[in-house]
Amino acid sequence: MTNTCISGKIIYVIRKEAITMGDCINRAKLRGLIAEKGFNYASLARDCGATRDSISNLMRGVRLPSYRLMKGIAKSLEMTPEQAGQIFFATDLRDA
Repeated sequence: MTNTCISGKIIYVIRKEAITMGDCINRAKLRGLIAEKGFNYASLARDCGATRDSISNLMRGVRLPSYRLMKGIAKSLEMTPEQAGQIFFATDLRDA
């Protein structure tokens, strides 16, 4: 079931079965990669130019990461583009 919202000239269709913020990210895989590369949340935050709270909020599913944060984490953890896609876009967006 969907709701339609009209804002100006843009029409938004919103699914009632909306995913939660944390559902988009494979946090277990990200947590494992952080440990595998020898980081903790504080050291990862320093390395990628973020705050520890940003990393913590991401890992708890409180907030979605910005593009800048995803890029920084991917670089710090030496992720391939495929790995980053599997971690940060775990939910198949075609079904969202």
